[in-house]
Amino acid sequence: MVKRLFVCFLIILSCSFNLLGHADQNIYASNGIAIKGMDTVAYFTTSKAIKGSKEFSYKWEDAI
Repeated sequence: MVKRLFVCFLIILSCSFNLLGHADQNIYASNGIAIKGMDTVAYFTTSKAIKGSKEFSYKWEDAI
């Protein structure tokens, strides 16, 4: 029983360190444009990549 609790504790501890390590990462953007300007919703609804519209853009951490 103690061994199981210790293993669970180690798993939870390692997961929390993993999450903290990614908190300060920036968004990957080429020339300030994330995901190469593609429409992420259309990819799932039409099963193909479609160029996004400026009308439906959003700026997050210096990336559009």
